[in-house]
Amino acid sequence: MTKISACILCLSILFMECNALLKSPTDILSLNDCIELAVQNNPKLAVYKSKIKQKEDSYAIAKTNSWAEIGLNASYNRLSYTPQMKQRFIGNSLDDYQARFGLKQPLYTGGKESATKRESLYSLEAMQKTYEEIRNEVLFGVKAAYYKLLFSQEILQVKKELLEHLVSFLTTARELNARTGSPREEVLLRINAQVKNTEQELISAERNVAVSKKALFNVIGIDVNIQKGIAEMEVTAREYSLEEILHKGLTDRAVLQSMDKEIKRSKALIDSTKSAYYPQINLLLMYGYEWSQFPPQQDDWTAGVTLDIPLWDWNRRKLRVSQAESFVEETVSLRNLTEKQTQYEIESAYLNYKSNVERIKIAEEGLQAAQKSLSLFEKRYKDATASSLELLDAEQSFLQARINYTQVILDTRLSEAEIERLTGENNEFK
Repeated sequence: MTKISACILCLSILFMECNALLKSPTDILSLNDCIELAVQNNPKLAVYKSKIKQKEDSYAIAKTNSWAEIGLNASYNRLSYTPQMKQRFIGNSLDDYQARFGLKQPLYTGGKESATKRESLYSLEAMQKTYEEIRNEVLFGVKAAYYKLLFSQEILQVKKELLEHLVSFLTTARELNARTGSPREEVLLRINAQVKNTEQELISAERNVAVSKKALFNVIGIDVNIQKGIAEMEVTAREYSLEEILHKGLTDRAVLQSMDKEIKRSKALIDSTKSAYYPQINLLLMYGYEWSQFPPQQDDWTAGVTLDIPLWDWNRRKLRVSQAESFVEETVSLRNLTEKQTQYEIESAYLNYKSNVERIKIAEEGLQAAQKSLSLFEKRYKDATASSLELLDAEQSFLQARINYTQVILDTRLSEAEIERLTGENNEFK
């Protein structure tokens, strides 16, 4: 094989691979694809991931509060005279160098270390649950935007089909008018006006699709200019039990779990604050050198225990404890309020979903009736037993029936997404 033939073969293979890539299924995003992309790219989730990292670092710090502190201290002082107690180390020199290695080990702090560690742990767990709730809200936003884009695409398709039909209808009507004088001029004008109105509606529908697509990619957190479409979805209706979703929502919803952790954190904060009422005992060890000329000649060490007993602080400790107790009461009240609000929202979402499911059947029956009516009028129009205006009215009825059906599908999907948001079902997406 010649070099030219080899190059042509390589280029052909490359062209086929590129063509296959352009037609790849990855150009179509399913709902699960959008959810996965949102978890990876949504900037709000990135913020809360950073918050979790901060809480993890705080907890790691809190775990070391009871550990010994080890440090090295060095200093130089120029003295105005040499005190007798320093002459042992620096003689009569006015230059005083010191270097010491120290250790401080807390022995008793009134439970402050353990309370601080619990507080940090509950704070971390509360932030993790807050992240889950934010994630739940983001995924709800993805679902809502996805469903609205599906809706706007369907409306666009309806408008396109209607415009094609009306243009064809107008062309036929003009030909008939030129040959037979029927339909009359005012009917042609009405059909033409309907064509112009539909052209305007088509422009609006195209704009709505573009806006809906930008809204979806914005909530996902990816470039709004990428050329990707979304997959169609089957119309399904799930069966829900109000008792089951109430139990799930009041048990599994992350915002309530986060508040439970905040209550525990607040109680740990009370214990940490009360530790200031107790004595603080620390073990101190110090070893080092003091000299005027290098190398030093004599070392120095000390070992002891310190005891700090709080006596009077103008009620600052008492006020801090009162403040922490008030925070517990506030968090408990807020948790109860959120639970009641969640229960109300779940019941409302359930009734809304149930109503929308019932509307689907009615809208579907209306669509079938409008389609059958249009088919009959088209047949009668061909037989010259129906007027152009009757056929035009049948077209409008069929159009409205399709829009009504599409709208109720959107409403059903949104109400289902609302139930999933309130029950924390979105967090099952990993």
